[in-house]
Amino acid sequence: MGIRLRTAAVNTDNETTVALGYTLSPHAVGGGSTGPPLVCLHGLFGSRANFRSQGKALGRALQRDVVLVDARNHGASEHSTVMSYTAMAADVQQLLASLGIDRAVVIGHSMGGKVAMNLALSHPELVERLVSVDVAPVAYATMSVICGVVNAMKAMPLDPDIINSREAADAWLSHGIPDVVMRQFILTNLITAKNANPPRWRVNLPAVARQMETIKGFDFPAGAVYSGKALFLYGSRGDYVVPARHGATIRELFPQSVTVPYDAGHWLHSEQPARFVGDVVRFVQDQDVDGAEAQAQA
Repeated sequence: MGIRLRTAAVNTDNETTVALGYTLSPHAVGGGSTGPPLVCLHGLFGSRANFRSQGKALGRALQRDVVLVDARNHGASEHSTVMSYTAMAADVQQLLASLGIDRAVVIGHSMGGKVAMNLALSHPELVERLVSVDVAPVAYATMSVICGVVNAMKAMPLDPDIINSREAADAWLSHGIPDVVMRQFILTNLITAKNANPPRWRVNLPAVARQMETIKGFDFPAGAVYSGKALFLYGSRGDYVVPARHGATIRELFPQSVTVPYDAGHWLHSEQPARFVGDVVRFVQDQDVDGAEAQAQA
């Protein structure tokens, strides 16, 4: 059974942290873990539930505890006007301290991947190894799809006479978010009139909208390098990680990194969960990961 709690907000390295919602699931038989726990960080508009099935499979396969975390302004975590990666990494740092975890395998998707990378660069002693899922340590010039999603969410009237069910919200959002899979993902954030009057977004939409430039970027300590092992999994159908464009930066900041392409989109861990779990297990066990690309010489 998982333990679901929130941390307390404190000051860490001059960053005011917020209380994070999380689930701690022990998987080690007899309480004897084979190594540092796994910490999973979701992407923008997600929640800790995004890694629930993969986290369970990883915990069982590796016989390690798993911590699924809600980012600030998401899920059960507290809200904040700040969305810098330094601040979000400080939240995770404080969570690990509160749980008595001194090292962890940190896995992050998209925004969560950038949080994981910032944590590895700013506090390498906490990150036993890193797994980044379809994101590079760079500032993206544009994220037109996500910006369109934000605009559609902002435009939807939170009026119980109009938005009185998920079906009504889906119909309204369909004009600005034509992709049905994306809409269903976004709607996991909506608390409808059955449970809230008026309906409301669980995610702190005003803060996310104001901080989009920060979220598109990537702040980290100048001159930092993470010398631990790092696995970069990416979807070849998208452009979040393009080795010809981003490979040099990945190698510069993460010199022991390995990149592995998937014939998938941005949510590759959901599209190919069995392969994802297998690749992470092999990486953690110091085995070769199938499909790993050769590192070009700098």
